[in-house]
Amino acid sequence: MKHYLYLLKYRFYLIVICSLVLINCSEPPQQAAASLPAVKVAEVIQQDVPIFEEWVGTLDGMVNATINAQVTGYLIKQHYKEGDLVKKDQLLYEIDPRTFQAALAQAKANLAQQQAVLKTNQLALDRIKRLLPEKAVSVLDRDNAVGAVATANAQVLAAQAAVDTAELNLGFTKIYSPINGIAGVSKTQLGDLVGPGSANNELTTVSQVDPIRAYIGLSEQQYLRFSEKRQDVNHEPIPLELKLADNS
Repeated sequence: MKHYLYLLKYRFYLIVICSLVLINCSEPPQQAAASLPAVKVAEVIQQDVPIFEEWVGTLDGMVNATINAQVTGYLIKQHYKEGDLVKKDQLLYEIDPRTFQAALAQAKANLAQQQAVLKTNQLALDRIKRLLPEKAVSVLDRDNAVGAVATANAQVLAAQAAVDTAELNLGFTKIYSPINGIAGVSKTQLGDLVGPGSANNELTTVSQVDPIRAYIGLSEQQYLRFSEKRQDVNHEPIPLELKLADNS
């Protein structure tokens, strides 16, 4: 009986072992390990790598010419667009010239009047000089005539100076750019009363752009580093590149 049970147990184990062998043989082989992705390779070389830094800067012209009104009057025209490039002696503004035209006309009329007085006094002096040898006039008359001519001549010079001043003031009613550059924002409007001593005396600013300055803010460490490079006589000049807001 024991021998029979032993045979049954032996057959059971044999059947189990054979079943496992058949199962393992029937399984498909495992898939090959996933292939590695393709990568690009490059040869390693030794070379200098440029190191650069970027800063936000502010541009300012080498010359910033303030445009002021030199005579008092009402602004009637603006001949430029804000931000435009303007050339030297280009017309920027006009002030109402009528008051100054009238002043010039009056000055010229006064000059003509004084010239007429001078001419009359000169004729009188010439006549007295002809009569003086004949004792027809006195020396006092001659001296008075000489004084009158001198006074009239001084009046002519003063009248001529008034004409020159009136012409100059009339010319100041047209305001020109003193330099080539960019004309800034107009600080006045048409119809404003402008002129010396008024709140609207400053009209605009023209800034020279060639050459131009660029102001940047450096940290203390950056400043010290650049200072060391500048002191090195063998160091090449530091190249700078300016990039504007439009990436130009």
